[in-house]
Amino acid sequence: MKICCLCIVFFVLNIACSDCLVSASFAESQRKNIIISDELLTSAEVLQVKLNLKKSKWGVRFGDYYALEIEMDASEPRESSNFIESKVETSVKNEVSFMLVSDLDSARVTGLTNIVTKENRAVRILKDCWGVDFYLGNNEIRRHSHFLSSSINTNIIGNEYWLLTMELVYGSSVEDISKAYLSNGTRKIEIVPVISTKTGDRPKMYPALGYEFIENGKSLCAVQYHSGGMLGLFKKRVWLRSDLPSDIKFILASAMTSMILLQVPDSEEVQQFEY
Repeated sequence: MKICCLCIVFFVLNIACSDCLVSASFAESQRKNIIISDELLTSAEVLQVKLNLKKSKWGVRFGDYYALEIEMDASEPRESSNFIESKVETSVKNEVSFMLVSDLDSARVTGLTNIVTKENRAVRILKDCWGVDFYLGNNEIRRHSHFLSSSINTNIIGNEYWLLTMELVYGSSVEDISKAYLSNGTRKIEIVPVISTKTGDRPKMYPALGYEFIENGKSLCAVQYHSGGMLGLFKKRVWLRSDLPSDIKFILASAMTSMILLQVPDSEEVQQFEY
């Protein structure tokens, strides 16, 4: 009888522990996505981004939006330095052009990113001197700038023009700048970085990364350009508020597609600022 009771207790505890593990596993899986506002979570349609590379042409699709006629030009990283390589400058530039289409609308989008880093590097003056290397100077980033700009020309409302701008600057010799927005000159939509870890959580090696679009305190959409994990760069998704007018949905889709194709500021850069 005692053995039977013990078996029952063990069985019940095993089920309870299994439920806990499933709940924890589910919670962890939910955290693989960027943390966006509750308002957007409840009112947005979640769209998986499909990427296709055929004949050296990128194809991007989510929902009813397709990026066609994509042309991409990525320059090789360039590096220059002084004679002793104590001052080094590296730069890289990417450009993209595409046509975004839906069932009713179309827009021509052109964009570019320009990333420049100026840094000081310590110079080794003695090697293996009694088992020690001696250096002159310190490693220091004097100025790092990451600039992204995309122009969106659409026929939705009489050739309306929108501009996506993202600028990140930091370093020991400059004043920090962090700004990102989408504007047509009248409306201005702020773009803020979001991540899959909460404040106070243990940092993850490969968190999910993205941006949320907010206008006058109202969240409109979000794009997740990295879904976490080692292969997260190939798994992207967007959240697009369902109750928005079709014209602004199309503009937001154009901007998010541009961010998917271009190199946005990554987590290491964004960590220079607080979320």
